Amino acid sequence: MRDPSPPIIEYAPMEAHRPRRLWILAASLSIAAVVWYWPDLTPTSFPNVLDIMMLVALAAVAFAMGRDSSLPGWVFTVFGAVAAALFLLASFNDRNVRANTDLHDILLPWSARVAGGAFTASLIARAGRSTRQ
Repeated sequence: MRDPSPPIIEYAPMEAHRPRRLWILAASLSIAAVVWYWPDLTPTSFPNVLDIMMLVALAAVAFAMGRDSSLPGWVFTVFGAVAAALFLLASFNDRNVRANTDLHDILLPWSARVAGGAFTASLIARAGRSTRQ
């Protein structure tokens, strides 16, 4: 149904409401956790092709959700940080971290990677928002 009131000059038409769909982000992180924490019998298999494909899929989810939802930007920052932390913590399951490393060798580089994941996810979501029509 068309609005019978006359348009206001120099005002853009109201944008249609976009649903939030927070459950899609939670479901994609759950799938990533299943993929990255799946038991594997080979001693040094992380990261394999499936693990890298999951990172690409999470980037695609951030792009699509940035384009098709009305979630605030901080949600995508948290999404990227959690995804990066899950990915990095999965290497503990595979024993890729040497036993002789101390906290200084792990804390700063991993914190930088988690921050980088958060920043990347927010940039990808912004790119998705810029493609809205």
